Amino acid sequence: MRTIAAAMAACVAAGCATSQRTDAPTVVRTKAPAHYQETVTNYFDIMMRGPQTNRKLAFGSPEASDCAIHGSGGYHQGWMVPVIYDTSPVTSTAPTVKGAKTSTSGTAAANKPVQATVNDDGVASATLSEVKISGKGYFFWFSSDTIAAVTRRADSCPP
Repeated sequence: MRTIAAAMAACVAAGCATSQRTDAPTVVRTKAPAHYQETVTNYFDIMMRGPQTNRKLAFGSPEASDCAIHGSGGYHQGWMVPVIYDTSPVTSTAPTVKGAKTSTSGTAAANKPVQATVNDDGVASATLSEVKISGKGYFFWFSSDTIAAVTRRADSCPP
C-alpha cells in the first residue's frame, strides 16, 4: 500500500512540476548569400560539360525560403535564388517591334516605359511588362553563402 501511495505522490508531483509551453518555435534563418552570383557562375563552370559559348546567366534576388536546409548547425531556413541559364546563339538581326526598345542582349524590351520605384532604404527596382526571357530555369538553395541544393522547380523544397 505504501508503494502505491508513494508512486501516486510521485506522479502528482511530476505532473505539477511540468507546464505546457505555448511559445511559438523560434525560426532560425541563415544570413542572405552575399556573393551568390559568383558562386552560381562557378557552379555552372564546374558542372556543365563542353564549351559554354554565348552563355548568359540571369539572376533573381535571394528570396527567403520556408524550406528546411541542412547546414553546419543542423536544419534551418535558408534562401532560394532563381537563375536562368541560356546558351542560345546570338543573332545578328534582332526582331523589332514598333515602338519597342532593344536591349544589348538582342531581346525586345517592353512597349511600355520602365516603371521604377525606390524603396525606403534607397534601393531602386524596375519592372518591365511583356518581357520574354528564354533559357532553363534553375533554383539555387543557399545556406549562408554555400549552395545546399539545386532544383529545377521552386514550388517544392529540396531533398
